[in-house]
Amino acid sequence: MAAGKSLTLVAVAGAGMILAAGCGSGSHDPSAGPLGPLEADGNACLQDNRAAVVTDGWPYVRDNSKTPAVITGLALRNPRGMRLITVYAVPTTVGYGVAPGYPPAKGSPVNWALHRNAVGAVIRHASERGQITDLLFVIRITAPRASASGVEISYRAGGQDYQLRTPFGLIVVAPHKNC
Repeated sequence: MAAGKSLTLVAVAGAGMILAAGCGSGSHDPSAGPLGPLEADGNACLQDNRAAVVTDGWPYVRDNSKTPAVITGLALRNPRGMRLITVYAVPTTVGYGVAPGYPPAKGSPVNWALHRNAVGAVIRHASERGQITDLLFVIRITAPRASASGVEISYRAGGQDYQLRTPFGLIVVAPHKNC
């Protein structure tokens, strides 16, 4: 997906999960450390601002080193009309996507029984192909149009501290409005 483009996702009543395509294809920034590569740049757009809370499985991470990584902090980048409530880490092979409400959403592809608070979570080496840890950001929507340009993940691996910034944003708007 080209920079600045939005992937429009439409939520309909009873629709369950909304998945963002293109995740996992971004380039790896060596200064960001062993977690990654992350998703491509752009935005996911949820056209359903009626929900007071949204959960976004954004981003997922993989530990590409032999040393476990420990998440030490998480934040939304440039949030407007939204506030971070909490973040969960869930080991999985399929991304959560975006869904109105608190996790787990009906029909969620992740095994919710394996979730834990993301801060302090240990991300182990991804020894199996397709193995990821999805970070589920639970967000309170506080405006008719809400957005964040990405997330910041602070973590420690191999005795070093790293700061990882994702290039994939989230936009939440009223039904039938453009992102």
